[in-house]
Amino acid sequence: MKIPPSLFAVLGLLASAPTRGEEPRPSGRGPEVLPPGLQPPASDVTNDEAFRAKRAASGATMLKPVPRQAKSYSIEELSIFISHGETHVILPKGSVIFCPDELANRVSNKVSGKPVTWNEFLVANRNWISTHEVTLAQVRGEAPLSEEDRKAFTTSGRMVIATLRGNPITVLPVPPPDIQP
Repeated sequence: MKIPPSLFAVLGLLASAPTRGEEPRPSGRGPEVLPPGLQPPASDVTNDEAFRAKRAASGATMLKPVPRQAKSYSIEELSIFISHGETHVILPKGSVIFCPDELANRVSNKVSGKPVTWNEFLVANRNWISTHEVTLAQVRGEAPLSEEDRKAFTTSGRMVIATLRGNPITVLPVPPPDIQP
């Protein structure tokens, strides 16, 4: 005699059902896991009108609200683009520490061409771009670039990009001596 498969499914469900004496296992969720004596959230939170009334009662002058000025921190506003031919590279502002006048048209604030990585762009344009490894003190604006380096930049006729560990980085200008602490 053949036993239908549905009978096995029904018997399995009956065997797995809890008996009347067993409690269901706690799941770790729900009101049963909350600490005892929990109070409801406060409903008497002070609103703006109450703050204004309290300020007026203390005799403080009303402040004039000033709208926030929108500051955009997009990659386009924090970067410069150096392009040559059909390609461009995105660099942080302040990373170009020397640019001869004849190469100034290659530095832009707008995108033009196909984006490539810094290493690809540097290798492809080694004839007019060079890098200068800077120190952390120079990056922070605590130490200036040496005069020897500046003279070397002008005699080379190449655009010089500041790098730290091989990657382009912003170099802050050194403040004048009368402003330094």
